[in-house]
Amino acid sequence: MAAPSNDKNLVDEMEAAFQGCFSTLIAQDHLNVVDSQETRTSVEQSIQRFLDVSKELESYFLQRQQMLSVTRPELPIKEEVEELKQELQRKETLIQQHQANIQKWLAVLQQSDGGVPPSPQQQQQQQQAALQQSPRQMGPRAMGFPPHQPVPLSGPLAHLEHAASSIGGNFDRR
Repeated sequence: MAAPSNDKNLVDEMEAAFQGCFSTLIAQDHLNVVDSQETRTSVEQSIQRFLDVSKELESYFLQRQQMLSVTRPELPIKEEVEELKQELQRKETLIQQHQANIQKWLAVLQQSDGGVPPSPQQQQQQQQAALQQSPRQMGPRAMGFPPHQPVPLSGPLAHLEHAASSIGGNFDRR
C-alpha cells in the first residue's frame, strides 16, 4: 500500500491487469490448448492481479481523500451542502410537476361535473386542506370529488349487463 512513485503508475497497472484478464482468454496460444485447467489457472491469476491493483488504487484514493479532509476540512461539508441543494431543487421541481398535474385533474373533474371550475385561490385552499388531512380521513369528498353516481351504459356493455342480470348475477359496476 505504498504511494505510487513516478515509475509506478497505478492507473496504467490497473489497465494492464484488466487487459490481462481478457488476453488470456483470447490469446491464440490458448485456443489450441486442450488443457482447460491451465487456462483456468491463468485466468484466475490475471483476475487476482487485477483485484490486487484495484485494492491498491482504492487505498491510494482513500489516503488522498483523508489527507484532503485533514488539510481542508471545509471541502466535504461544501460538497454535502451542494448535494443537499441539488436534492432540494429536484424535489421542488417534482412538487411543481405534481401541483400542475393536480390542477389539470381538478379542471378535468370540474368539466366532467358540469360545474364552473374553481378559482386558483379555491384550488389552492382545496389542496392545502387535502394535504393537512391524514390518509385515513381523505376520501373522494374530502378531496372535492363529486359523489359516485352510476352512469347508464350503452352499446355492448349495456347488453352484457342486461344479459348478466337476466342470468341472476348482480354485478357492481365501478
